[in-house]
Amino acid sequence: MDEQVIFTTNNTGSVASIHSFEQSTLRQCTVGSRNSAVRVGDKYLFVAQAQKALINVYNLSGPHKRESVEQRLPLPEVLSCLATLEDPRCDTNHKIPDFNVPYLLLGSTGSGKLYIWELNSGILLGVKPLAHYQAITKIQSILQGKYIVTSGADARVIIWQTSDLVSMSEPKPVCILHDHTLPVTDFQVSSTNGDFLSLSGTKLFTVSEDGTLRCYDLSSMARSKTSQPTLIATFTLPLAITALTLDPADRACYIGTAEGCFSLQLFYKLSGSKLVNLVQLSDGKARIFSLTESSMELKATQDREKLYAIGQLLCEKVSSTAVTCFEISMDGTLLLVGDSEGKVSVTEIYSKQILRTMQPISTSQTIHGGVTNLIIDTQLNANQNEVGADSAKVSPNAKIPSLQRVIFDSSKPGQLHDIFHQVGEENGSTSLCLDDFDAYADQLRSQQSIISQSNGAQSTVLIAEQEPSKDSSAKDQEIADLKDNVESLKSAYKELRELHEKLYQEHEKLLETTI
Repeated sequence: MDEQVIFTTNNTGSVASIHSFEQSTLRQCTVGSRNSAVRVGDKYLFVAQAQKALINVYNLSGPHKRESVEQRLPLPEVLSCLATLEDPRCDTNHKIPDFNVPYLLLGSTGSGKLYIWELNSGILLGVKPLAHYQAITKIQSILQGKYIVTSGADARVIIWQTSDLVSMSEPKPVCILHDHTLPVTDFQVSSTNGDFLSLSGTKLFTVSEDGTLRCYDLSSMARSKTSQPTLIATFTLPLAITALTLDPADRACYIGTAEGCFSLQLFYKLSGSKLVNLVQLSDGKARIFSLTESSMELKATQDREKLYAIGQLLCEKVSSTAVTCFEISMDGTLLLVGDSEGKVSVTEIYSKQILRTMQPISTSQTIHGGVTNLIIDTQLNANQNEVGADSAKVSPNAKIPSLQRVIFDSSKPGQLHDIFHQVGEENGSTSLCLDDFDAYADQLRSQQSIISQSNGAQSTVLIAEQEPSKDSSAKDQEIADLKDNVESLKSAYKELRELHEKLYQEHEKLLETTI
């Protein structure tokens, strides 16, 4: 297992790895805005080109991966932000096919217009002209694609229902958050969520250039009459916030500013073993906290409990570089920080040490600018035999359908359109423990062997030779000897017990005479 890192600057695109020093450069990659690159399935990378109504498609995995452009998709106009939405009706009975693309592609323009395409057919399902009054800064789907969250430079965060964006000509948002006063630069959704909004417990974290981090409880939308999420807490900084990321277990959030990255523990430690949950309502009211950098010199004199009582929190500084975007590793131990100089620093969160620095590989002397996109993708090293067998079945001619420029008219009945979809090979039937324990054990052994060989280590199973079985007479003699040994042990134990009882009685008599 490895974690692939994809990062872009204004005129470069690079593909690297956290745990190895391999790095390649994407050709003809010019990016002008954040969140303009998105991973499509487990194979492709979409990059919206700056000042061009074009999306470059790169193949980053499989036997046909390469650094050059795999395909170009023309667009109606220049897009500044991209996002994908996976099909919630995932088929668990089949393996992931080679041609695997998400259900929807969403793109936004600098004027706040929102496009929705169906990737399997390329048809344009809908266009929302004024989704935001200014440029959209980020698009993300939540709750298995049921809802879509967008943030914009108009200081608003809007939650949409996916079915409305796809089926309605004039979709209305589910709710609009306008607590920020300056452009919203980033937002994150907690990992703890469910299938439905009312039972999900999903938390939405938003940051803005006004120096505030706000946390909302989205599950309260279904319970409130106004259909507005509840504001749980507001955290203020004296700096404009440029980026935000969450711990995979929702234990902490990392705030990026022009003066460095700060760590805010959501389960805040006061004194001793006393902890307080910062993203939980206190007496039904939202609280406002002021974040202060914790220094080693003043750590002995800073009383965390007294500061918490007056609304001040101490947060540690993880990195001193100017943050433009960052991501966190799968296990939550490494923080990848993209700075304003086009470099990505791999920082260990616990020790705050920079383990490695990645930068674009380029022979030109031009200034690359800051990091605009940073993506982490987990790569599973498949079995070598399976890879060799599947490489012969892969068709390099599978292309993503061209994106249409005219909205599909769904009002006319009887319209049909082609959908390009590939179904993977059928998975083997899963044996249950109660049905056939031997088959279940064999299945577990095969899965264990695949996992042990995924890191390249070869393992062999040795079967010890069984001793020849003895004849029945020898077994009977052995059983008789064992029975004799048991009888002798019983008699010896009986004698020891009688001796112990006799000594105990004599001891009691001796105590009575002395008293």
